[in-house]
Amino acid sequence: MPYLIHDPDTPNERTHELKFGVNSIGRDKDNTVVMMHGGLSRQHAQLTIGINQATLKDLGSLNGTF
Repeated sequence: MPYLIHDPDTPNERTHELKFGVNSIGRDKDNTVVMMHGGLSRQHAQLTIGINQATLKDLGSLNGTF
């Protein structure tokens, strides 16, 4: 199963399991990955997981996605 690690190697490290297909990231509780961080938009980005690739797409957030 694919996963995303938030703040690796820190006391705040969190692992988020991802599904194949579209995963949403942001502050809104309806996202696949919810992160309560002031630098994130409610609907910040989409992470699409395929068999051999992952694609990250910014959803027009003010601070961008990197």
